[in-house]
Amino acid sequence: PVNSIFIYIMSSDLPYHEQQSPFNQLCLVHSLNMLLGEELVDKNMLDRVCEKLSPNNKWWNPHRSVFGTGNYDANVAIYILEEEFGYDVSFFDTRKPCDEILSDNYSGFLINIELSKSKFFPFPVGGGRHWIGCRKQPFEGGIWYILDSSEAGPKEVD
Repeated sequence: PVNSIFIYIMSSDLPYHEQQSPFNQLCLVHSLNMLLGEELVDKNMLDRVCEKLSPNNKWWNPHRSVFGTGNYDANVAIYILEEEFGYDVSFFDTRKPCDEILSDNYSGFLINIELSKSKFFPFPVGGGRHWIGCRKQPFEGGIWYILDSSEAGPKEVD
């Protein structure tokens, strides 16, 4: 028998993007996938991490929404990136000056922002929090993109 290898090379100047449903709070799933450049993370993986982080909390887990719809905290993101994918993660405290993170040492960021109202509904619904990614494309003179799962696609940072 002949051994064959099929290689598919996808060429795109834009980073990988996922758009989330307005009916869940899985922005961390989508932000991690966009930061990693492909679909590698799902809700089940994040839920397993929540259980590892708080194994004694069967009914209520402090790392995700009580309703099971997502809304994961930074501890889950850090665990996934470090333990599952081997990245070095730095947690940025907003009390520090921003120039500490503006460095060529990073290829991407996850940012948790507070929303004044829902990004998905035209009427004022409690905002909560939302994860977005920011990634530098790995080619020469790489361009930074904002990766927001509530948007239709990535947006170049000016």
